Amino acid sequence: MTYLRSLTLLVFASAAIATSQAQLVTISDTELQSNFNGGIGAGESAAITANPFNFTGQFQLSSIQSITITLTVIDGDTGLGPNGINETPYPPPGDGTEFGDDDFDVNSLSLRLDGVFAGQNLLLNGFDSYDNSTDFGQKDFITRTITGSPENMAAILTALQDGLLSATIYDSTGLSRSNGIRVPDTNFDQPTSIFATLSLTGMAIPEPATGVLALCGGLGLVAGWRRRRSRQSHLLR
Repeated sequence: MTYLRSLTLLVFASAAIATSQAQLVTISDTELQSNFNGGIGAGESAAITANPFNFTGQFQLSSIQSITITLTVIDGDTGLGPNGINETPYPPPGDGTEFGDDDFDVNSLSLRLDGVFAGQNLLLNGFDSYDNSTDFGQKDFITRTITGSPENMAAILTALQDGLLSATIYDSTGLSRSNGIRVPDTNFDQPTSIFATLSLTGMAIPEPATGVLALCGGLGLVAGWRRRRSRQSHLLR
């Protein structure tokens, strides 16, 4: 009975210490944008950055609560109009139909990480169309930060195991080359480099040393308990 009680105490003590070490963390990386310049549509993708986002050396995650991406897009055709309200149902009809004052590709552009759909909460809306009737200029560089809880979290975590995530813009419209998207770096009359940032917030996997400390702590508690029991037994004799 004493052995079973000691083992039970060890398990609960180790679990308590390990749980106390769990923490919500954010891992983040910034990479140069890709300079993609072309039309996408009919299930095509455009690379957001020249290289994958690199999270090596940062916390490993056991879950992802939110994903945040900051990027610059020209002529994304996903502007929400003057009222800034998404009036387009999801998924888009795929026939070029416009709703309210939204651009025609609202809800059509999604974020994919290593090819995995990041989710409806991370649709890349708010990147206005380029007005061909005016001169091209800095106003056409639209930078947005989009945050949302991910779908397909398990698949994203699997893709993250090597520390790298490639990020692409995927066009879900059925219209061939419907979106004249540009993901600029230094081209398009922009004098300085443009970067994109990807951040993942979730629970960190405790490092191996944490587990060892938890076990040692549990063993120490059990040893102390057994010493107290031994002293009590001695006094009763």
